[in-house]
Amino acid sequence: MSKIQAVTPEHLQRLKLEASAYFGPKVLHEALLRLCQACGSDSLDRFEKTMVDQIEAMNDERADFETMKEFAIEQLYACVREVSCS
Repeated sequence: MSKIQAVTPEHLQRLKLEASAYFGPKVLHEALLRLCQACGSDSLDRFEKTMVDQIEAMNDERADFETMKEFAIEQLYACVREVSCS
């Protein structure tokens, strides 16, 4: 039996969130590196602007959603800056 099959639905949901939080930035970093290599730094700038616009346009009823958006944009800027320096 797989370890995944042995966990509760709540534990599985928490694991999915943790996996996204841990691996998501690594996947984004590698994807942006490849985008920059293939299409140049202008494409990285366009990606950053588009993503910021999309994040800012999002709406949700959660009380902390505006703060979540700010953190997401900060993380995006940090990732793009790291790729730009590579």
